[in-house]
Parts: sequence; C-alpha cells; structure tokens
Amino acid sequence: MSAAAEVELRAIESLGEFRSHAATWDALVASMPRPSPFMLSAWLEPWWSHFGRDRSMRVEAAFLDGELVGGLPLELERRRGVTVGRFMGREHAALCDVLAREDVSHKVVPGIVERLGVGADYLDLFGVAREGRLFGAVVDAEVLVERVQAPVLDVGAGWDAVYAEKTSPRRRNLHRRRRRQLDEFGRIELVHIVEEAKLAAALTDLFRIHDLRWAGRPDRSEFTTNRGLPFNVDAMSRFAKERIARVLLMKLDGRPIAFQYYLVFERRMFFYRLAFDPDYARWSPGLLTTLAAIEGAAGEGVERVEFLGGDERYKQDLSDSNDPLYECIGFASSWRGRAEAMAAGIALDARIRFKRSDLARRIDQRTVAVRRKRRPTAD
Repeated sequence: MSAAAEVELRAIESLGEFRSHAATWDALVASMPRPSPFMLSAWLEPWWSHFGRDRSMRVEAAFLDGELVGGLPLELERRRGVTVGRFMGREHAALCDVLAREDVSHKVVPGIVERLGVGADYLDLFGVAREGRLFGAVVDAEVLVERVQAPVLDVGAGWDAVYAEKTSPRRRNLHRRRRRQLDEFGRIELVHIVEEAKLAAALTDLFRIHDLRWAGRPDRSEFTTNRGLPFNVDAMSRFAKERIARVLLMKLDGRPIAFQYYLVFERRMFFYRLAFDPDYARWSPGLLTTLAAIEGAAGEGVERVEFLGGDERYKQDLSDSNDPLYECIGFASSWRGRAEAMAAGIALDARIRFKRSDLARRIDQRTVAVRRKRRPTAD
C-alpha cells in the first residue's frame, strides 16, 4: 500500500457500510490529537440507528487502496426549506474532528473539508477543539465562537496528590463534613460498576435520578427522551462491551441517590452524565460522587480528566485549565443558506452576550435562591 496512491473521497451513506469499517474507524479515533469516545463506532452506530429516521446520516470518508484512512461523521436535517449539516451527535458530539491516518493526513483533511457543504445549505458544527485537525480549516468560517470552556485536569501524579493540590484544607473539611451529614440519614455506600450486566441493571436508577434532578428544569441532554432513552441503553451496552463505560453510584441504605456516568478511553476520563436526588442537594451528593469517580478513574491508570461542559464552579475549582470547544457556523452553499447562517450566527451571538450579562447573572442568582428555599433541612 503506497501513500503516494490517489486518495478516494466519497460519502458512506448506509449504516451497514459504516459497520463494515468499524475496526479501522476506531483505530483512527484512538489516534486523534484529542481522542473522543463520542467518535467511536460504539457511539455513532446507535446514534445513526435511533436518530436517523428523520435526518440523513453520512460519513465523509477517505480511502486509500480500498482501506479507510479518514472520515468525518455528519447529519443533515431539512427544516423550513433549508438543509443544515451538523456533526453526527450534535451538541453531544464533544471533540468531533476529522479522522486521518497520519501519513496521508495532508491529503485527507483538505479533501474532506472541501466536501463539508455537500448536500447542505450551511453547516452548524458544535464541539470543535482547538487541538484538532478541523480547527485550522474552519477559522475563516462566518462564525467561530467559544461555546464551552471544557476544563481539563491532569491526574497522572495520583489522586491523593492532585486532590491535596486542588483543594484547600477548609474545602476538604467541608467535603468530609458533607459525607458525615449524609451518614446521619443512613448507611452511605459508593459502588463502582464496570461489568456489562450490572451497568445495564443500573440504568433504571440512572434514569430515575436524572428525571428527579431535572424535573421542572430545562434539560437538553436527551438522556431520557423517547428516542434518547433507547439510544442511551444501546450506547451503554456497546461501551460496556468495550470496557469503556463506568458508573459510580452513591447509595443510601441501598437506594441510589446520586450517580456519575463516565467513559474511560485512551487513559482519559470523560464526563457524560451526573445527577442526584434533589432531596439531598444540600449535602452535595453529586460532588462527593464525582470526587470518588475521579479517584477511581485515576486508580485504574487514567491520566487526564475531560470535564467537558461549561463553567460549573466545581469543574473550575478542580481543573488545571480550560481547553474550550467552539461552534462553527458557515460553509454556505446557497443564498438561502447564507441568509440562514447569518441569522443563526446573530442569534448565537445574542445568546452568548445575554448569558455573560449582569441581567443573566441576577436571574441565575435569584433562581438559585428560590431553589434553596425549597430544599429540605437536615431535620
């Protein structure tokens, strides 16, 4: 096989064909500059299956002598007469990037980027990482903005050393006090789950706690929606088979009250879902479960924690730095696409400005104050 041979660029448009390249695809994912489990076939195949009914799924792929050497998973959706292209997985597709075998990346990346607009009026790509191959190719897009801070933490030195460095004695005392306060309600148990059968059995508790946590609040996770729930059952099963999925449950007298569902891939821990029973929110079961999950991940050889998500205080307190994720809007191929892309960019800018405004902060503070009043007391 010669790298000097011609690279063939074409779309994979059937799930069956994509499955036939799964092993090669996953090897390319593992070689990413910033590897993402949300690019693995274990994630993309169930997404394609469960969300592909009203969207067109496709993988812009590169082949050399018949072997897959690169690709980018996209989904196309038509609304109000306009077709919008997004990463397969949408806002859940954290760290999506162009896959490319290193020896032909100089051909694969520009070739796939040139095909980005095929079939779409414009693109709205959320989750682009600065370290990835795609970032340099989209810097000239109409809109490229930082959307989430995506904090990271190096735990290569071991959890005890990292925890001591990242938290003050006062903060560590608070964590111990919160644990003692929870112990007053009954027997607290932290359970690490890795086995496939036990993970499948735990899903019912995860869905229940998630719905308790988000009852009456806006939730864009799709974790327990009509299509999101079966998708997550499917995806967890596949991740469990690959020994990628992990769950840490906090139980009170045998009843789960908090969980951290995370993924371990290429010596990295990726946050996926966290929730807790709001009846116990005052005693920080979610934070205590998260600390225990990071400790467990470090104990099995994880060297870097990818918090993903936004600027929650606990993430910022624990992290070393932010490695932001960006949203790119552009690559319009029609006048309608250019108009819609411009409108989408203006709307995005307005949302970001509002989120960072004093008014938004006052609203958020008032909401938190109201919720605190509704929380039960230790009595």
